[in-house]
Amino acid sequence: NYSEYTQKKHPMIKIAIENHWGAANEIVQDVRNGKSFIASGLNFPDEYLPGKILAVFYLITGEELYENDLIKVDNGKYFYLILKTLFYYFAIYFYFIKSSKIFNYKISFFSTIFLIFLPDLFQYHSSFWNESLFFSFQIIFLTLIIANNFSVINNILIGFLFSIMFLISQEYIFYFLVLILYYLFLKIRLNVSFIKSIFSFFLGFSILTSIQIYESNLKTGKDQLVMGGIQSALYIYIVPKIISKKNDISVEEAKESLRQDSIDWAKMKNIQYDKNSNFILKISSKNTHDKSEYNSYMLKKSIMTMLSHPVISSGLFLKSATHLVVLNPFYVKYFYQYNGRGEFLKTQTHKDLILVRIIYSLIIYGIVLLGLFKSRKSIKDELNLFFLLSILYVVVIGGWLGIPRYFTPALIFMSIYFGNFFGTKNYNLRKIDKTEL
Repeated sequence: NYSEYTQKKHPMIKIAIENHWGAANEIVQDVRNGKSFIASGLNFPDEYLPGKILAVFYLITGEELYENDLIKVDNGKYFYLILKTLFYYFAIYFYFIKSSKIFNYKISFFSTIFLIFLPDLFQYHSSFWNESLFFSFQIIFLTLIIANNFSVINNILIGFLFSIMFLISQEYIFYFLVLILYYLFLKIRLNVSFIKSIFSFFLGFSILTSIQIYESNLKTGKDQLVMGGIQSALYIYIVPKIISKKNDISVEEAKESLRQDSIDWAKMKNIQYDKNSNFILKISSKNTHDKSEYNSYMLKKSIMTMLSHPVISSGLFLKSATHLVVLNPFYVKYFYQYNGRGEFLKTQTHKDLILVRIIYSLIIYGIVLLGLFKSRKSIKDELNLFFLLSILYVVVIGGWLGIPRYFTPALIFMSIYFGNFFGTKNYNLRKIDKTEL
């Protein structure tokens, strides 16, 4: 119900999602006041593209995002969700058309069914989370990879789509390492030019990221990628737990200790912050230097804390990774029903659903695993390497947070193994044209 606000928060746009609407509103107001699109908006948005895409939508429709300091109720949000959903199914259609020419038809068909009907994926279409948008570009990116087209143009497109994925979700900043290993394997196995592939890939990657870096220089005087979320994630989710275990204190006490340390650091650096700050110091986004310094402080603090306590850190990672891989097709429903994830985790409903989620996860993983065992004869080695490295990357990066939502991109990569479980015939490896090498 759009009209029922809780503590002045929109029932569907709250917590992290609200940051993107705030960023979009800044851009829209700045553009309407005469600023250029590039020069408009926050200096340090959580992610770069979500706010930009929302801003473009509202600049085109002419609607306002806020009304009386609240997110406006009736301003085209439903149409925005429809557009995102249509784009997702366009991406799946593109994947199906291309993959059915590469794999056995049953593999392509059932992997497409997986992408269409898996609740973990389609639940995000009725939400304002970035996942729905991210999945669409990820599927197109995956389609270009499985095409095994090693031309310069294809690699530029792969790099361009990767930059979109990164600018939507900062967790993918290190994903280029997976692509480097993939291109190395192509060089060894198929003698595909490694230098040409890497150069064209990073050329594609630089198209959007160079615009973002230029915008950063325009606003802050520094050439830098937007990485605020990455810099603070470990500090928020992991460091308090490490200090809690190390000192045998509660997580809240650990957060208070970190808060005092950061206040001492801020005073030493003459950095201004809101005196009512909680665990994370509130520093004005207009104070770009101080904001950047604080982000760097949180990242360094996180790395030093984790390296200083490797046993505790490893234990926390394994525990969080276990939570990460238990699928949650109910996430969006209860995110809206309750005041965020934290409130829902305290309910009996959450406890009752754990067994259901475990059984559901085991069924999905069982089919995927059997599909993986069959893949040696039906999927090319370079693609198997790419899929497995991509899944591992999601586990390693998302494992520190332990939230199933961060694992859902791995399901996109797993879809091919789900489809392969139902495949019956091996496909013939197509011959590679010399012009592609």
